[in-house]
Amino acid sequence: MLQLELIFHNDALTVEVDLAKKFIKGVWLRQPTSKEFRKYISLVTEYALAQNITLALYDIRQRSYMEYCDQNWTLKEIFPLFEDKFKKLAYLTSLESLDLMDTLRLQEAQYTAKYPNKTFQIEHFLEEEKALEWLFE
Repeated sequence: MLQLELIFHNDALTVEVDLAKKFIKGVWLRQPTSKEFRKYISLVTEYALAQNITLALYDIRQRSYMEYCDQNWTLKEIFPLFEDKFKKLAYLTSLESLDLMDTLRLQEAQYTAKYPNKTFQIEHFLEEEKALEWLFE
């Protein structure tokens, strides 16, 4: 059972952690601007790296889309920081969001990236229970 502690909350994003399980959960509460997205992802990344987080769940059901420039930024600036440090990233999404394919693009790019050590996996889920099962298997 997860013992989540709230570490960040505003009108755009809530972040909780279970440090014993090296797990972080982010819930987007609304569509962020590109500036907000980068600011909050940078903060969460800095925290996750400092705390040796290896598993993450992002609930993106309230986030409508990710700007293409932010997809590229995530691939170039954020994902490489987690190589050799991270295991799994699960996106909790809706069928409508899957149609946009923004995070699916990140998943595909991660699998085909030319990083020397592709150490973390990305998957998409419609149910939180299934996402957590996959993360902790």
